[in-house]
Amino acid sequence: LTFGGNRRRKSRLRQWPMRLPSTKARVQLRIRMRRLQLVRVHMRMMMMMMMMMMMMMMMMMMMMMMMMMMMMMMMMMMMMMMMMMMMMMMMMMMMMMMMMMMMMMMMMMMIDEMLLCYRAMWMVPGEHPPLPF
Repeated sequence: LTFGGNRRRKSRLRQWPMRLPSTKARVQLRIRMRRLQLVRVHMRMMMMMMMMMMMMMMMMMMMMMMMMMMMMMMMMMMMMMMMMMMMMMMMMMMMMMMMMMMMMMMMMMMIDEMLLCYRAMWMVPGEHPPLPF
């Protein structure tokens, strides 16, 4: 940079003390910068806190949802088990009933045969009625 004219040099010299900040201004600037930095840090911290809170909330929500789902699944399983148990019980009852019926039929048949035998025994040998089987 050349100082061509006298006026220019004068203006440059006049500007120069404005360029160099005084101690008071420097201190003020430093304070302001520190404040800005603090605010920035504070903002960052707040943002981090907010993010953490949001994450926690999301996690809680997810956990709740999972718990609900698990509960629902458990309930469904219980219901299914109950249904299965009921079905098994019904089947068992049916089987028991069938067995009882069969036993009764067998007993009846046996009694019938016994009676027929007794009739055949007590009658006069030539006269007993013809058997149905």
